[in-house]
Amino acid sequence: MSIYINEGEFWESDKMRKIFCKENTLLCMCRVEAAIAKAEAEMGLVSERDAEKISSMISLDNIDLKIYDEKMVETGGHPVVSFLAAWKQSFGDDPAKNVIHYAASTPDIYDNTVLLKLRDAYKIILDEMYSVREILRDLAKKYKNTPMVGRTHNQHAVPITFGAKVANWLMEMNRQITRIQECAGRTFVANMYGAAGGLSTLGSRGLELNELLGKYLNMGWTPVSMQTSRDTMVEMMSDIVSTTGTMGKIATELFEMSRTEIGEIAEPWTYGNIGSSTMPQKRNPWGLETMIAIARTCASQLTNVLSTMAQYHERDFMAYYQNDYAMAAICNMCERILHYGIEILGKLEVYPDKMMENLELTHGSVMLEHVMMVLTTKNINRYEGHQRLYDYAMKAFKEKIPVKSLIQKDEVIMAALTQKELDDAFDYMSYVGTCPAQVDAALELTK
Repeated sequence: MSIYINEGEFWESDKMRKIFCKENTLLCMCRVEAAIAKAEAEMGLVSERDAEKISSMISLDNIDLKIYDEKMVETGGHPVVSFLAAWKQSFGDDPAKNVIHYAASTPDIYDNTVLLKLRDAYKIILDEMYSVREILRDLAKKYKNTPMVGRTHNQHAVPITFGAKVANWLMEMNRQITRIQECAGRTFVANMYGAAGGLSTLGSRGLELNELLGKYLNMGWTPVSMQTSRDTMVEMMSDIVSTTGTMGKIATELFEMSRTEIGEIAEPWTYGNIGSSTMPQKRNPWGLETMIAIARTCASQLTNVLSTMAQYHERDFMAYYQNDYAMAAICNMCERILHYGIEILGKLEVYPDKMMENLELTHGSVMLEHVMMVLTTKNINRYEGHQRLYDYAMKAFKEKIPVKSLIQKDEVIMAALTQKELDDAFDYMSYVGTCPAQVDAALELTK
């Protein structure tokens, strides 16, 4: 297979383009206006017949895009007034058009339209997060007992298992799923509070309308205006950006593991894929590089979203414009990185033999902590053992000889250990600790 994804541009997916395009934005405006009409009909403010007619007209076929574009120029770029003109023309002489937008204002339409688009994007992102989680579950289970070297400070440390490494990614993705699900209830809240937050056009019945609007938009509702509150949007965007960070973390580790000198994994590659126009041997990890670039770029958009929280008084369209751009960009990039992750992780090439080969690179020194701990059970002071083994590690490194052969010549150590105990202390799987148990726990917690 090829990791090239022929859907959308580098930073934009077809799925998200359909959500954030002008046409869908106008359709979402129709849905909001129809929900408002239904709520007002239930309150007796407009007729049931007019509310039903408005709902029946939700279709792009009923929106004249030419009129919309002309009105945007004429009105100086007012999206809601231009939308209403483009939609109302399709009603002809039907009186229902006269009650569209009754008691509503621009932020009422705008805010709820944004939420409808974000909710659709959220569902796509969440579904793909589930897919990534399932793939990670399969990898963790498959490589639960596959030994590899653990690395700290980019140097060999002690043995772990590849399954345990994946289990770490799995649990992080599971937490991301929990976060994004939990914040959904706070984010998807219908909000219609009129020109300056008091919904004065309905007098004391504003709260009643908001509760009904939430029902018809299948959202929560708020008894206090949220027109200038962007904390819930920031929370959702932060969680989505954080998800791209998790995928970027996974990609970074795999990118490093795919280095020629390490060679423990490779992203999917099939005959015909090209790594270089001049070097025939190259198998460049394009997909992993793309994921890392997306994660880095997406993180930069969080500052844009955070800055929308400070607004002037009861309405500030600067924040709206910023949010429009940042929300679409973040959702696009998150879908892209998840899509690449599904493609790469789903067919990841894993090389256990190379993992074992890399464990041997330090001539057994990765097991010296184990040897030291065994010595403490034989009445050799931990610090004395550390110093003795340190000297042998340095000598083995310099002379490139097995460290065990040096230890076997140490009369103090060999007086405390049998040969079998020493051999057992150099068994990699004897010193992976809780790695397999961690995999089991991760699989249980992510069912």
